[in-house]
Amino acid sequence: MKQNPCGCFRVEAVAPSTVDPFFGHPGRHMVMNSAGIELKLTDYHPDDFLT
Repeated sequence: MKQNPCGCFRVEAVAPSTVDPFFGHPGRHMVMNSAGIELKLTDYHPDDFLT
């Protein structure tokens, strides 16, 4: 979990069921505000996108 400068949190996790021996794993991620509510993509701040 990483807190962005805007105060939102980016949460990333690996789902073991999605691991592929040739391609690795696709990360699962979400962005939530300080109250723990998931943000819709249209509510993201520029700092919320992966850098």
